[in-house]
Amino acid sequence: MKLTSVSSTDANQDDFVMKMFNYKEQGYFVDLGSGAPFNASNTSRLEELGWTGICIDVTQNRDYRLRRCNFFATDALKVDYNNLFEKCGAPEVIDFLSLDIDEYSTELLKLMPFDKYKFKIITIEHDAYLRDHQFRIDQREVLTNQGYTLLCADIWPDSLRKLNLPGGPFEDWWVNEEFFDAKFLDTIRCENIYGSEVIKKFGFSSKEIM
Repeated sequence: MKLTSVSSTDANQDDFVMKMFNYKEQGYFVDLGSGAPFNASNTSRLEELGWTGICIDVTQNRDYRLRRCNFFATDALKVDYNNLFEKCGAPEVIDFLSLDIDEYSTELLKLMPFDKYKFKIITIEHDAYLRDHQFRIDQREVLTNQGYTLLCADIWPDSLRKLNLPGGPFEDWWVNEEFFDAKFLDTIRCENIYGSEVIKKFGFSSKEIM
């Protein structure tokens, strides 16, 4: 399949996921706090590679009809995720989980059914540059205890840099090492850099000009 767009995400999260999977096709994602269906979406470009999944946002948007994902306009904190994943036919190993509901992302993380489902990659907003660092501390405790590895810590948003606005660490990017080569992960591991700088660590891919 051919990519026809460029990333509009805050920190190139979609490019990060695609490169981590070497532009895998037919993947599955869960995007909580998915926002607008296309602009600044962490998952819309994944659908160009045949991915599908679940999107949840509290705001209704009719343009989600143009997406492949199952979209639910609801409060992500009021969802039974075991039931939802089963209803949507989600695989027990999910490629990508994106959590982005501002100061409630930590609370949302604690609702994930880690006992039944595994996630290969997780990006989660902690907004440490804006909010109490306790959000970040709590997230890291939960995910570390669940066996996840913090691959890229304290990512900065390129979107603010482009607008010449002050920024700072706002997200952590995690992986389940069970699904990746350890030497490969060592080449990507980083902290306190912009998302675009993480992408440079992967080098050039011919997929980008197809």
